[in-house]
Amino acid sequence: MKDALKEILFVRLSPNMCIPHPHPQDAAYAFDVAQAAAFLNRELFEVKFVDGVVENLGVDDIVDRIITFTPDILALTTTSSAEQYAMTIFKRAKELLPDLYIIAFGQHAHYCPDTFLNQSFQIDACVYGEPEETLVELIKNVPGTPDKKKLTKGIHFWNNRLVKTAERELTIDIDQWPMPRYEIFKNHDYRIISANFPVFRNIKAGWVLASRGCPYQCTICSPAIRRSFGTSLRKFSPQRVADTFEFLEYELKVNTIYIGDDTFSLDMEWAEQVCDELIRRKNKVQWLMSTRADRLSSMLIEKMKASGMRSAAIGVEAGSERVLNDINKKITLEQIEWAVAEFEKNGISVNVSAIVGHVDETMEELNETFSFLKKLNPIFVQLHYLSPYPGTKVADVFKKKFKNTKYISHYNTEPMNVSKIPEDILFGSIKRYYISYYMSWRFVKKYISQRMPYTLTNPIKEFKLIKDSLAYFLIKDKTEATSKS
Repeated sequence: MKDALKEILFVRLSPNMCIPHPHPQDAAYAFDVAQAAAFLNRELFEVKFVDGVVENLGVDDIVDRIITFTPDILALTTTSSAEQYAMTIFKRAKELLPDLYIIAFGQHAHYCPDTFLNQSFQIDACVYGEPEETLVELIKNVPGTPDKKKLTKGIHFWNNRLVKTAERELTIDIDQWPMPRYEIFKNHDYRIISANFPVFRNIKAGWVLASRGCPYQCTICSPAIRRSFGTSLRKFSPQRVADTFEFLEYELKVNTIYIGDDTFSLDMEWAEQVCDELIRRKNKVQWLMSTRADRLSSMLIEKMKASGMRSAAIGVEAGSERVLNDINKKITLEQIEWAVAEFEKNGISVNVSAIVGHVDETMEELNETFSFLKKLNPIFVQLHYLSPYPGTKVADVFKKKFKNTKYISHYNTEPMNVSKIPEDILFGSIKRYYISYYMSWRFVKKYISQRMPYTLTNPIKEFKLIKDSLAYFLIKDKTEATSKS
């Protein structure tokens, strides 16, 4: 091992931590951890990973794992939803392992380093920007003096004040990176529940990141919430994407892949080339992706279907043209309708997501959203409340109205209302819509025709999804976070 280091432990916290009946969500691969692990293994460091998302771990569980592993370095990634739990873990880990070197990365560390680096509490470093190469350089320099830290681009650290080093340039040719260490996910049951597969197949889910970056400037979205950073689109080659499909199929026995890009078909010509390569290799792994309705064509959708795509996710966000313009979505309702219809014409199942409680949204506009979603008639609808994640432009609106925006979860807490909708109507509007939509005969017919084959091959997973969904719908006290300790 280099520099006498024994072990690096990566930990990911669940945004649902300590919530008794959370909104059901996907459990995706931690791409940044897998990529950093590949770099570090190449440098002869030993890496272990504790995934609090897929294992549904609480604070005590994670602290116990840290003590059991006794790593030299703890690198923890979290969003603002779990910030208070990250702080508790850092404090307890430091008390029990005083020599532990602690690094925070991810969305919250990117935008709020002062949470973990201040006069009363200091961890060793917070990474900002795209984390992988920064993590590697930082870890190679451990323990690191302040002068040495200053030379590491892309970090904050404490040296009698909060110090920010120079920004790290984005790597453009990401094909030069080693294959992420997908093996760290091998013994976990990662899940895709936000999408439907209208096929008779027992699902073994995996995830691929085929590109990084999003040039759009929607006011509701934080670049650091997403799995990649930056506004520049950087793509793996179609050959590299197909290689990853094959690796997951043969090494991890995956038969269903979610392409986790911000917008897979942003570069439509490249997306066609990816499909062409999968077709050329006779790909047998079914896949799905998320995209924008305005970055599609009939030919591309046909190639997607031919290459194995069975499900698509589209962010609708609102059924009101005014709201779409206000959030700078740069998309129209007509484009969304066309995309959903074109997917379904090709036998591709569609799920959509939308937001409730936009800034200055009226009751009439909210009803427009609900009516538009019913008109689209996708197999699944996911709704969430507008949330003031650090780094979003709408966060400034929340800050002006509310003194404390600390506890953030767009699924699992009652919203902070910045709309013009009365609170007694806004609060609980998601539950009411879910009940009316998923209990309708219209949905039942679509479920029977499009979901039944999956249900028959995955009855235990489907029963759990239904049970968890009903708990979220019907149990009123779900928003009160309680410790699992």
